[in-house]
Amino acid sequence: MTDTDVIGHLIEIEAEAANMIMDAQTEADNRILEAKQKADTIYKEKYEELIKTLENDFFQQKSEIDSNYDKNFEEFRATISTVNQDKRALNTKLESYLFGSDNG
Repeated sequence: MTDTDVIGHLIEIEAEAANMIMDAQTEADNRILEAKQKADTIYKEKYEELIKTLENDFFQQKSEIDSNYDKNFEEFRATISTVNQDKRALNTKLESYLFGSDNG
């Protein structure tokens, strides 16, 4: 083998190595892209699942709170309606505050 044959052979090997590296890089890029897409899909599924769970919990708790509010409000109305109203004393007190009379 002559020197030019050896150099030519080395250049061919270098070209093959460069092609192999390029193929390996392309394969790695494809695998990374595929893994990212898969991770994004899993993330989106988990995110949607979490949102659905949180919304359901929210609406359940809101319903309970609304129910308790209505119950408490009705109890308050019942309590207020049983209180005796002394309108004369109220009017006297209001007059003393508003007009400065010494009736109350």
